[in-house]
Amino acid sequence: MTTDTSSSPERTDFTNKITKNTDSKLDRIKAKILTLEEKLNNLSEIVTDNEIAIKWVKRGFSLLENAKLQIDKSPEKAMSTLNEIDKIILMIQKITT
Repeated sequence: MTTDTSSSPERTDFTNKITKNTDSKLDRIKAKILTLEEKLNNLSEIVTDNEIAIKWVKRGFSLLENAKLQIDKSPEKAMSTLNEIDKIILMIQKITT
């Protein structure tokens, strides 16, 4: 005799928690993308006379596009890319002050 636990309330609750955690993680990544995009846009307006900073801003935008493409396939990789963009933004801020 086998017991099918796929429809048990405990299993459903567990599955819902996993789904909520995944949705929450994706929402955080999407929010971070919007924040970083806004920061890069602001920097692109400020660094118009610094060639090095302009190149780094372009690199940041390129990585941002990659992160957008990575969200569904690999949220961890997307988050790693976003962390790299964070570092680029800090570096741009340092070289322009």
